[in-house]
Amino acid sequence: MAKILLIGHGSFPEGVKSALSMLIGKTDSIEVLAFSKLDELSLFEKKLEEILNHQTGLLIYADFTGGAPQQIAARKVKELKSHHHSLISGASLHTLLELSLLFLYEKSSEVSAGLDRLIKLEGSNCLLILPDQNE
Repeated sequence: MAKILLIGHGSFPEGVKSALSMLIGKTDSIEVLAFSKLDELSLFEKKLEEILNHQTGLLIYADFTGGAPQQIAARKVKELKSHHHSLISGASLHTLLELSLLFLYEKSSEVSAGLDRLIKLEGSNCLLILPDQNE
């Protein structure tokens, strides 16, 4: 079962997964979903919704804030609150590397603090949507 879902335009998600594989090795818990110029938005949204409906607690990484994949993912994360997915977009590969290590190897209680720390370091180019802890 995936813990991280990489989404974005073209071959970006697969490229990021390849880079992470070189840096951290095993990437079995990382899934990719690309939005290609041949896809219609509704097809991408359907594929994304299928993935999100069958898992809980995913970290979704979108290539950049404001792009179609990120906007669709933000809407779906809010619609599927009970699935407790998190969304981050616009972060550097360095930050994504650290996030991947957090999600793949740390206790869930330590992930939230790590996310907050990394987002503060990343700055205003990065958007983070976390699940509501009260649900």
